[in-house]
Amino acid sequence: MTMRVNLTIILSLTTLGLLGACGGEESTTSTSSSSTTTSSSSTTTSTSTGGTGGSGGSTGGTGGSGGLAQGGGGQGGDGGQGGAQAFGITSSAYADMGMIPLEQACSNHGGSNISPPLNWTAGPSGTESYAIVFVDLSNGLTHSAIWDIPKNVLSLPKGVEGVAMPSVPAGAKQCKGYNNKFGYQGPCPPNAHTYQFQLHAVNKSSLNIGTDTNKNTVKTTVENASLATVTLTGTFTPP
Repeated sequence: MTMRVNLTIILSLTTLGLLGACGGEESTTSTSSSSTTTSSSSTTTSTSTGGTGGSGGSTGGTGGSGGLAQGGGGQGGDGGQGGAQAFGITSSAYADMGMIPLEQACSNHGGSNISPPLNWTAGPSGTESYAIVFVDLSNGLTHSAIWDIPKNVLSLPKGVEGVAMPSVPAGAKQCKGYNNKFGYQGPCPPNAHTYQFQLHAVNKSSLNIGTDTNKNTVKTTVENASLATVTLTGTFTPP
């Protein structure tokens, strides 16, 4: 009886020892598995860090695009220089296409037959003198003419002397007009007429014609030597 109890005890103890040994291996395996899991987690972190590095490369690319935009900017061009003033004629007495004052008309209409002041800009290259012809566009009549005006003169004063060679401008010459008198002959129409001062830039310092030359011949001679022509036009209606 005593021997059977002891054998039972020994068998129980042996069984418990085996069970304890099996329990220790499972714990070790579990620890090893936990270690493996930790290692796997570190690898994942490393991969994530690598991904962040890739984003940095993308940012670098953006910087490159900015450089291209800056390079595309152009520089402004230099401003151009203004050209010479165009050849032209004006008067303080009336504007182009304006009404001619009574003062410039003939005495038959109550005028004073006084020439208006004229101003002009320099003619083109090659200009050696100027000539001015005053004509009635309504009937084609040449009223008067003045020529051989020196090239450095760019104006006529009001009331140029009614003589063959006026003192101002010096060197200029005049022929007889429609009333057989030297110098300016103003509007004297029976009704409204249009008149025109024709300024010519002449290619020679003198036309070499005398003051006794017919006004129509003077006009033709001026036109044949003209480099350029500008005009001042006005209308006169008798009062």
